[in-house]
Amino acid sequence: MVGSKWQAVGKMRRGLPLLLTLLSLAVVLTAGTAWAAAPGVWDLGEGNAVIRNTPYATVYNMVLSGFNGGGWDGPGINSSAAAAPANLGVTALATVLNDIGGGEIWLSGADIGPEFNIAGLDPLTTTDVIIKYTYYGDADLNGTVDSDDYNLWLGGLGSSDGWLFGDFDYSGLVDSDDFNLWLGNLGQSGLSGGSAAPVPEPGTFVMLSALALVAFAWLRR
Repeated sequence: MVGSKWQAVGKMRRGLPLLLTLLSLAVVLTAGTAWAAAPGVWDLGEGNAVIRNTPYATVYNMVLSGFNGGGWDGPGINSSAAAAPANLGVTALATVLNDIGGGEIWLSGADIGPEFNIAGLDPLTTTDVIIKYTYYGDADLNGTVDSDDYNLWLGGLGSSDGWLFGDFDYSGLVDSDDFNLWLGNLGQSGLSGGSAAPVPEPGTFVMLSALALVAFAWLRR
């Protein structure tokens, strides 16, 4: 999907999340999420997302492409906030499947943080993919880098278990490089997300593939 010709623009209404449905792909956006105009790029800025009806691997690869070796400026799902020079190595987009042992990690958006207030779409399910703008090293997505995150990293050391267990650099392996990212941000706190630059005015969604139809809808007040 990363190589497809697609793009999106949209805006928030009264601080409510915007539900975008692209064929089977449902994306729940939170306030502050920005769509870039360039084809093949979704810029979350300091925003966050819950993606439904899409395999985790698909979403992960979109974020991995946007990660672009740490520059956060590649095609796919990227972040202009994380790409800012002052934030390189400090902030990132975390990507976590909301499933641990067949149960939900977070039962609702509010469990993750106030910026994940997705009224009308809770409860979260085990197939939801969470993307959050946060610090490198914030394994549990609570906006603080602390010993709890270290313990998750330690539990995942040597595995390929993703961000929740310490793969902060999207290398596919939890290792000492991830520890160094955690250590570099240890004590960082207070990142709430949801405060990115204004989202562009309404526009069209360009096809996901040559034959894909385009659809968009605003949440009702």
